[in-house]
Amino acid sequence: MSGQERFDRLCLIRSPRIGPVSYRQLLARFGSAAEALRAIPMLAARGGGEARVADAAAIEREIAATRAIGARYLLMGEGNIPTGIAPCDAAFDFRSMRRIGRNVDHCFIVNGEDMLRARGGDVRMELYSDYPGIVLYTGEFLADGFAPNAGFAAEPGFYPDAVNHPEYPSPVLKKGDHFHK
Repeated sequence: MSGQERFDRLCLIRSPRIGPVSYRQLLARFGSAAEALRAIPMLAARGGGEARVADAAAIEREIAATRAIGARYLLMGEGNIPTGIAPCDAAFDFRSMRRIGRNVDHCFIVNGEDMLRARGGDVRMELYSDYPGIVLYTGEFLADGFAPNAGFAAEPGFYPDAVNHPEYPSPVLKKGDHFHK
């Protein structure tokens, strides 16, 4: 993924009234974040609303702050399959205690020195892991008596779909290898 596409994706997700679900729908419908950003004014006009897109200067500042702290996560594409690694913005860096937003379903990249610190409502959690990733999920699609986003789960493990990405840490245990955790 190009640097421009990463910038456009961040601009799209930071735009007012664009959440994770509409973000994914816009990417699927228009094929790229740049095309989705170009379509926002037309879509807003159809709905009788005002079109606003995230400020490019604010996005640049966010990218600079993210690079300074070094937090990263997996970008997810169609079918929730990873498409690359991206830096987290400061609000998405769970290495310090922060409130979890709604509709989070991401794999955060950690190393032995990192941890995940999060709080949802009255629950606070610190999670240390020697696995390369932690998936944080807020239950956007919960059913059977549970309200969406009524809780959260943090699951240490290898990156989703890692067996199909040779650049990711391998979850494969080969004959003769020993599992140590």
